[in-house]
Amino acid sequence: MVAILDPEASSLYHFSPPKLRLSLAIGRKRNKWYLIFAKSYPTADCREVARLNAAELPVHGHRFWFDHKATTGWEPSDKNLLEYLSSLGAKQPDILSIVSSKGTKSEPSEVVVLIPEHRLARWCERCHSWESIDDPIEARYIISRKEPFPAYLCPPCYESEWCGFRTLRNLFNAVL
Repeated sequence: MVAILDPEASSLYHFSPPKLRLSLAIGRKRNKWYLIFAKSYPTADCREVARLNAAELPVHGHRFWFDHKATTGWEPSDKNLLEYLSSLGAKQPDILSIVSSKGTKSEPSEVVVLIPEHRLARWCERCHSWESIDDPIEARYIISRKEPFPAYLCPPCYESEWCGFRTLRNLFNAVL
């Protein structure tokens, strides 16, 4: 039986690769895609594990060019990170789909993230923190901008009446 990702759930989607007792998530920081720890680990110096998209190639929504130089150090020697993330096992749903590949392991492959936007890890534009699976469901980060890519604020930053986003939003609304 193949696992299916529940699109109706509102929680942050996280997964554990085979033989690892770590919770990981996929998230976007502006137009950069990251594999992150889904919660804070005391021994990790940051939450970002690897940047997934090739820096020099464009990102279009959930579709981007996967950088084959991206690595975690956990992949088996016969697999790169994309192959590793594409083979999490039957108990976990697919999180990435390969759209096109140049045919070599050194060239980027175009991939689509299969996790819905509302289940991705969110990054706060003000305090630069990532969402965590330890946060309560009602504390999910709040969208502050939809275009050209989604931007979010954590609840404390949103509630603090941070003037950066509010000023820009009010100015934009006044012009229209």
